[in-house]
Amino acid sequence: MKPLAHSHVIVIGAGLSGLAAARELALRIAPVTILDAAERVAEPWRSRHPQLRLNIHRQFAALPGAAMTRRDGTFVRRDSVVDYLQRYATDLEVPIIFGVSVSAIQKVETGWRVATASQDYLCKHLIVATGRDRVPHIPDWQGMDGFTGEAVL
Repeated sequence: MKPLAHSHVIVIGAGLSGLAAARELALRIAPVTILDAAERVAEPWRSRHPQLRLNIHRQFAALPGAAMTRRDGTFVRRDSVVDYLQRYATDLEVPIIFGVSVSAIQKVETGWRVATASQDYLCKHLIVATGRDRVPHIPDWQGMDGFTGEAVL
């Protein structure tokens, strides 16, 4: 039998959206745990072209509570985005468990059960923030047909 961990909120994905959601929830609700399939923060960014620059102003690329670097000028370079996300994740003081792929989620009486190969997690709230750089996917769960909340891809 796999060990069972508890967290008030589980966020699946340690990318831009997952990190921002985790920060805001940790400030407002209760303990948050982030699960990510990659081995480190910003993995999709690391594989992009080295000369890449964001095509939006740095002001609009910043996550809550942390200004984006000004050292690159208006349009931030790929390596600066990676550095920014690493610092943001470290400053969160939210546990991020890397190398963990979620195999299933299940609605349970107290919230959600999130299954991985090594451990299962119980949480009251669940955010799936797997990002646009991967194949967008909302895992199936038993009772999904009767779920009345909003599931956004």
